[in-house]
Amino acid sequence: MPLSVDDVARSALAAVGSNAGLLLAIRWASDRFRQLSNRGKLRALRKVDQLVIPAAIEAGLATVTRDSELVTGDATAQAAWNSDQVGWYFRASRNWYRVAGVEPDGSGGTRLRLHTQYTEPTVTKSYKLIMRHIRLPGDVHMLGRFVHQRLWRPITHISLNELDMMHPERLFVTGSGPELWAEVGDDEDGTRLIEFYPYSTLTDSVLFYYFARSPELKPGDPLPDDLTTEALKAGILVDIYRFEMARSLRDNKIEAAAVWRNELRAQETTWEDRMEELHRIDRSADDISVILHTMGPPVQGDQTWIRTARADAWSRLTNWP
Repeated sequence: MPLSVDDVARSALAAVGSNAGLLLAIRWASDRFRQLSNRGKLRALRKVDQLVIPAAIEAGLATVTRDSELVTGDATAQAAWNSDQVGWYFRASRNWYRVAGVEPDGSGGTRLRLHTQYTEPTVTKSYKLIMRHIRLPGDVHMLGRFVHQRLWRPITHISLNELDMMHPERLFVTGSGPELWAEVGDDEDGTRLIEFYPYSTLTDSVLFYYFARSPELKPGDPLPDDLTTEALKAGILVDIYRFEMARSLRDNKIEAAAVWRNELRAQETTWEDRMEELHRIDRSADDISVILHTMGPPVQGDQTWIRTARADAWSRLTNWP
C-alpha cells in the first residue's frame, strides 16, 4: 500500500517535535511537490494521450464580399457548416480569417460570420475551413513529443516565431499531414493551444505525451510510487524550521530562533540537493520510445516516413515498406 501524504507530514513533524499541525504540514507537502514538479519533468506526472485534428472542410462554394464579415455558401457548403466551427479559420483567396460565428442566413440556411472584415476582392469560389488551433488537455504543464499515427512519424517542434518566419502565409492544406507544431498560447479559459502545419485535408490522429500540473495534495491522498518520500520530507522540514523560527521570535526566544534559522539554512541546501537527485534518478529511456512502441508500422507503400539518411538506409536494409 503506497504511503499517503499524511504519513510523510507526520514523519516530518515528529522528526523535530513540532506542533505546527498536520493540516499545515500537508499543505507544505503539497507546495513542495509543486515546486519539485516545476523544477523539471517528473515521470510520476507523465501522461500519454491522443488528439484528433479534424479534416479541412472544402465542400461546396462560398461567396464573400470585400469589406464584409459575412460568408454565404451554396447548399453543399451550408450542409457542412455548424456551430462547432466557431474559432476555426476560413480562406477563400490567400488570407486566413477567424470564424466568429455560424448563424442563420434568414432563408433557412447558415452563413459564417468572420471576426474581421474580408479584405480581398469579392469572390464566389472554393474555400477552405480549418481548425488552426488545437486545444490540449486542461492539466498540461509541460509538453513532450508528438507522433503522427497515420504516417508513423514524429512531428517536429518549433517556436511560433519560427513557424511565422518559415510559413507566414500558411498556404499548404494537404493530405500528407502535419510536419511541424508550435505552441500558440492559452485560450480564454486557460487551456493550452497548439498549431500543426501543414493543415490536413484528412482527419488525423496524433499521439503525444505530456507532464501534468502537480495536483494539490489533500489529507489521505497517496503519494506517487516514483516519488521518494524522504526527499519530500526534506522539503517539508524547510517549512517546519521556518515556522519554529518565527514562533521563537514572537516569544522573544532569540537564541532558539537563531538555532532554527541555522537549521533552516542547512535544510534549504539539503532540499535543493534532494530535488536535483530526484530529477537525476527520474530520467528514464528516451521518451519517444514510449510513443513509438505503441504504434504499428507505416502503411505499405508509404515512403513519407523516410525523412533522414538513417531512415533511408534502414528501409533498404529491411526492404520495407
